[in-house]
Amino acid sequence: SNNTIGSEVGASTNLIAGNTTAGIEIQGAATGNKIFNNQIGTDTSGALGVPNGQGIRIDGTGGAGSTQIGSASFFSGNDIAGNNFAGIALLATNNNAILGNRIGGYSDGFTDYGNGGEGIVIQGGSSNNVIGDGTFAGENEIFFNGADGILISGSTSVSNSIQQNSIFQNAGKGIRLANEANLLIAPPILDPLSLIHL
Repeated sequence: SNNTIGSEVGASTNLIAGNTTAGIEIQGAATGNKIFNNQIGTDTSGALGVPNGQGIRIDGTGGAGSTQIGSASFFSGNDIAGNNFAGIALLATNNNAILGNRIGGYSDGFTDYGNGGEGIVIQGGSSNNVIGDGTFAGENEIFFNGADGILISGSTSVSNSIQQNSIFQNAGKGIRLANEANLLIAPPILDPLSLIHL
């Protein structure tokens, strides 16, 4: 518990790539961990995928949770791209925050190095998780992934919050609630937008 992987300030601090299962996995009763400013699933340039199985996986079946992945401080988010399955997977885990990350795609916003599965998948009774906090700095960019941008699944996966993220050009839906997730609260209808990069 209470470990920090990476640094909230400065350049990317860890290159985590080419692992068979997850690049980072938190399990057992581990809580209060922080993951900042790492490249997960690419080479040092960020331009070539060197995939892990999943980028980040939190398995809360033993109580793991309350993990912070990125933050609302500028340049503290993680680049999570090119992994074989989901970029971030939350299983039976609560009170995690996913803020300010780039999940899928290259930093130019155009080049496809998306994860093979969902950008973020929440399932197995995961609750009270936050994806974006309603601020510009806390916004996640979730794009070019091979399935849904965000998938929340299961009737006991409830009270999860999705606020002010950029979710575009994923192979599936931008946000999908499956199997009675989030108390059947309908996701927003996202109209097509023209992306303008300055």
